[in-house]
Amino acid sequence: MVNIQEFKDTFHGDHISNYFRHIPIEKQGDVYLGVQATICAAFSTGVNQSIYSEVSEQLDLIGEHNVQHEFMNYGITQLVYLSIIEDRSVATLINQPGINEMDVYQEFTKITRLREIDKRHITNPIAYFYFKETGYGLYVAEHIEGARCVAVLKGNQGAYTAFPGYSFEKFNPDTRSAINSGIIALLVNYHDENHQSGISRVRTDGDDFVLRKGFDIQKPESVLPNMVIIGARESLDCTLDEYVDLLHEEFRWDTNPDQQRVIDGTVKINTSSRMTMSKKEIETGIEWGMDLRKEKSRPFI
Repeated sequence: MVNIQEFKDTFHGDHISNYFRHIPIEKQGDVYLGVQATICAAFSTGVNQSIYSEVSEQLDLIGEHNVQHEFMNYGITQLVYLSIIEDRSVATLINQPGINEMDVYQEFTKITRLREIDKRHITNPIAYFYFKETGYGLYVAEHIEGARCVAVLKGNQGAYTAFPGYSFEKFNPDTRSAINSGIIALLVNYHDENHQSGISRVRTDGDDFVLRKGFDIQKPESVLPNMVIIGARESLDCTLDEYVDLLHEEFRWDTNPDQQRVIDGTVKINTSSRMTMSKKEIETGIEWGMDLRKEKSRPFI
């Protein structure tokens, strides 16, 4: 017997196909079928290479259960579903059409490595799955319930919730400063001393950082304990001192993916921010990050 899977494929009234990047309308139907088939295979109890057993073990579930997949967000690299098994859930991230599935695999392995460095401020990746019949890859990670994405909307930096209903709230100046310092702190914290590498091609305007539900927008002190990295696509080989120098240099400027200095690789870390950071915010973030590096043995509170 094979478990049953159901899909809800609308996002604020729009079908998921409206969020495919660079796909002609006439091909969207076939692309959608490929996305759906890949997710079904990943969670099927009737497919040999399925990751269902790994996911159910992580969720402390025994036996065969039906799965419901609900489209909940999208980004440059991936489409994101909430996959619900019984009363428990995970995030399923599948590559955007036109994005190489290896990009998803690299992110999965990168986040897995970062979690070995420090579990407190990084999402928990559970399993990776590639479906050769469609050419799509996906990975499953923890669902951070109630999380709010750090984003920039119409020139304002704030926190948005995409699911189940959309909302955006602008940061006040003190919270905005804490957010910026928190981003720098996490980048410093996750510099990999063993491999002498840091996270590169960072997006601070919507894709890479979220705030757990313990975050209070009126309390700047709630920022750092609740900030989590959910996206880490590439690495930059460098020492910690070199990485810190680049943070100082690059985050004083706003960037976007269309800028020539981003396209030609002159900018290595801050590839999409759309907002500037002050020298004080960067320096405070570096101090916080160094403190985090000293505290890695302390459990997250």
